[in-house]
Amino acid sequence: MKPVYGKIDDPDQSFFLIKKTDKPRPEFLWHFHHAFELNLVIKGAGTRFIGDHIGLFSDGDLVLMGPELPHTWCSDPALPDREGVYTSLAIQFGVRFLGDSLQTDPEWHHVRQLMRRAVRGISFGGKTREVVTSQIVRMTDLSGPARLQCFLGIVEMLAHSESHHYIASPDYVPALPSADETRIDKVCTWINKNYSEDITLQEAAGLVNMSVSAFSRFIKRSLGKSFTDYLIELRLSQACKLLLETDVSISEAAYSVGFNNLSNFNRRFLERKKVSPRLFRQRYHQH
Repeated sequence: MKPVYGKIDDPDQSFFLIKKTDKPRPEFLWHFHHAFELNLVIKGAGTRFIGDHIGLFSDGDLVLMGPELPHTWCSDPALPDREGVYTSLAIQFGVRFLGDSLQTDPEWHHVRQLMRRAVRGISFGGKTREVVTSQIVRMTDLSGPARLQCFLGIVEMLAHSESHHYIASPDYVPALPSADETRIDKVCTWINKNYSEDITLQEAAGLVNMSVSAFSRFIKRSLGKSFTDYLIELRLSQACKLLLETDVSISEAAYSVGFNNLSNFNRRFLERKKVSPRLFRQRYHQH
């Protein structure tokens, strides 16, 4: 099994599979598979990576992803009272989980649309998240037709939900040539472990024995953004986590995630988040 590909049993043989993860999970497990996945975080906080998206997650995070979309939820053991604990329930199902009727019957039109939209990953909130969360937890105590009926109800609710937003960029293309899978996994894992250090494009290129120019094109093609943009987004995501979950100063947050210049951190934060670090923290605590 290649590092970037997560092999799973064929969900189409049993409509769907439910997988529970309950363990400390601070590691970076960048992978994809050939099934749809509805992932619910029961308990955990950290950074999620989905396609070219880097963002925060916490308890209750509910995301639907289409096949081949690379992803990982990386919990943070440094957050207070968290200790890296990650508990989730994932429902995996194939594109033909209801047979040919799903492809043709008018009554499944909204479900077909949902499955097409899931190629970018969809995050659900509001009442949808509240109800679907309770139903997913309920499914673990059901079996046979009752479990299937509950699952279909969840899919129907997601298909009609207006409380959602897309995750990966519209132009993100998840498919990678097999020769690139191991390389991009190696690079992303290395960046995730060393983002707080003074890492360079040259070092990253050396990891996979590529010239700087070839590596820059490879990263742009694989992640949909440059090495520098990817690194900045990861650092800002980690800084946001510190600002929200700890009482460290803004300068401490900036330096601890790899920014060696406070004014540069403030400028980058304002560019990407459309708000200053100080106001970002104030708004969160006011809320």
